[in-house]
Amino acid sequence: QSAFSQKGLKQAMLESETQTQFQKDSILKLISITKNDTLRADLYFEFFELTNQNEWIKYFPLLIKNLDSVLLNKKVSVIEHNALLDRKARALRFYYYYDNSKNGAGSKRGIEKLNEAIKLFKESGSHAEVAQTYVNLGDDYFRQGKLLDQLKILQEGLKYETENKFNRGISRFYVQLQIFYANIGDTTQSLGYFEKAINLEKVIADPTREARGYFLTGLTYSRLMKHQQAIDYLLRSVESFKKENMQQKNRMGESYLLLGDEFVKIKEYDKALTVYQEIIDISTKNNDFRNVFYGTLSKGKAKSLKGEAKEAIQIHNDILKITKEMGAIKDVGKHIYKELAQDHYQAGDYANAKKNMDLALSLSAGSPVLEMYNTEALACKIDSAAHDYEGAYKHYYKTNNLKQQLNNDEVSRLAAKDRFISELNNVKTEQEKQNAINDEEKKKQRVITYSITIGLVLIGVFAIFVLSSLGKSRKANKIIAQQKAEVEEQKHLVDEKQKEITDSINYAQRLQQAILPPKEFISQHVPHNFVLYKPKDIVAGDFYWAESIGNLFFIAAADSTGHGVPGAMVSVVCSNALNRSVKEFKLVETNKILDKTRELVIETFCKNNANVKDGMDISLLCIDKQNKKISWSGANNPLWYVQNKELKEIKADKQPIGKTDDPKPFTSHEIEYKDDTTFYLFTDGLPDQFGGAKGKKFKYKQFSDLLVNNSDLLMQQQVDLMDKTFEEWKGKLEQVDDVCVIGILL
Repeated sequence: QSAFSQKGLKQAMLESETQTQFQKDSILKLISITKNDTLRADLYFEFFELTNQNEWIKYFPLLIKNLDSVLLNKKVSVIEHNALLDRKARALRFYYYYDNSKNGAGSKRGIEKLNEAIKLFKESGSHAEVAQTYVNLGDDYFRQGKLLDQLKILQEGLKYETENKFNRGISRFYVQLQIFYANIGDTTQSLGYFEKAINLEKVIADPTREARGYFLTGLTYSRLMKHQQAIDYLLRSVESFKKENMQQKNRMGESYLLLGDEFVKIKEYDKALTVYQEIIDISTKNNDFRNVFYGTLSKGKAKSLKGEAKEAIQIHNDILKITKEMGAIKDVGKHIYKELAQDHYQAGDYANAKKNMDLALSLSAGSPVLEMYNTEALACKIDSAAHDYEGAYKHYYKTNNLKQQLNNDEVSRLAAKDRFISELNNVKTEQEKQNAINDEEKKKQRVITYSITIGLVLIGVFAIFVLSSLGKSRKANKIIAQQKAEVEEQKHLVDEKQKEITDSINYAQRLQQAILPPKEFISQHVPHNFVLYKPKDIVAGDFYWAESIGNLFFIAAADSTGHGVPGAMVSVVCSNALNRSVKEFKLVETNKILDKTRELVIETFCKNNANVKDGMDISLLCIDKQNKKISWSGANNPLWYVQNKELKEIKADKQPIGKTDDPKPFTSHEIEYKDDTTFYLFTDGLPDQFGGAKGKKFKYKQFSDLLVNNSDLLMQQQVDLMDKTFEEWKGKLEQVDDVCVIGILL
């Protein structure tokens, strides 16, 4: 605290800004009066180091013009010429940074400048800068989702540095390839490049770079949720940084902080606190506020998770005070207020938790999507605990939207990964084909050579025979080659169509998963629950649905017409109709919800006057814990519930959600609210499954016995046993339909 709460800090910062402006003005004045082009170029670069990109870009054309003028001077020495090329390349790379921040990844002008910079760095012999610029270009392709292009650039850079025997550059590309393969989930390749980097770093003998390599491997294992392996490598990273006498503060801090976070994940809170305190002490001595801040923030979080909420609140209030004194609250305040909200929530002080959460949200505009998702989720939990259900719903709604964004981002990432694997396989296939053609040509050449040799030896005896055989052989080879080409073309078309179909279905699966309610949302309202969901194909007609309105919690198991892709399309229509019924039309009675849902489904499918009878069967339950009320309505699917080991059934209305000959209003059933009652909502997939010794249906009697006999088990045990029973009954037979079973214990 003493290192960063000094009263003169703001004044020192103000004086620094004034001094910087004076330096900038002085340099611009010197640029305007000097007649030496080389000196003018040096002054431009000094100016760029003091200014921001928006101010710098105004002078970029003047700098390039100045450098080109000097480079045309034939009196310039080779050494000075190379230095000027290096400066021009740096200027072009600066331009790329500016263009990238303004226009984003993939800007044609920015990438042109970067490629020109690579060419100039190569001419000047600046191997380290070549590596840096290749990495920049690879990162740009990564942000565009062009993983194959990124891989090609990294391999091209590695080849250049290898040809020039520049070990530091080679090691850098090994590390970049390690990260690349970690990002696409290829752990074997990733760790293979790490080993290459570490072995080369032993030759280079740079402990700081070795420490960075250990950190990146720890980060890879952390992303794979392999916490112990992550800890092992992060400990090596920390030890390597200690040997280097605390150089590269930010990177050393990353190793310490991630190590502490890994201990937190495995609930080793005391070890985490020791690590956080060590980086705080080291950073305080080095006047490194960044790592003091994040170390202290993490220390408070670990205290809170350990159950020491009061100590956590004190720690976070102390760092908040210092941050305010330094005028940095707009930059990092959201993190502190969020942790304070969590601390007060842990302590049961929901009023202060809500107050701090509101402050965190007020400073969170423009934050990354995942960060906003976690913040809104915590706000929802706090408002719910404080009985502010309107606020909880507002935050839940935002959380759902953010989750959709995350799902879309994940779909894009997975699509890019799938596209990369497909493109890479195509490249390999083409290479294999080319190799096969080359081998075939070599074989033909050997045959021809042997034939000529034999012909020369036996000339005059077998000449006519050899020439005749050679003609026949060529004709046969030509026919075989034509047939082979036709077969390969047909195979390629089939493979391509198959891939397109599979990719489309996989993408549809991700979209369908987005309509399913998160497990956490269901558990928030009914802590004791399970969901057994087993689609027959990649996508399903069955789905489950949940929503919360005020103190009412709705949950349903639904069976749409069909399964696979057609069933999935119907399920999206039906799920959307349920959402509209409760959100748009504000319906809360289960029978009226089904009435309105049927109306919306029919309206959707009959827009083109086609006689479409698609729809769904459904079991819809509503729980009002506050008023101890339960209601239920069903379309073709019944409700079962177990009390004191006795199964009770409420029969559904014998009509679907969809077009039917004699539609009637759905019935609402009120059920007595009794603790230790287990409700089961289900579709017909499990009872209709063929299997067993005689290949017969499982049937509802065996299904009900399974539920009753195991209703006193924990919910997780019930679903595990049900899943195991289903798989053993099915055996090697094909699954006949989608399966969806929901269990809820009051």
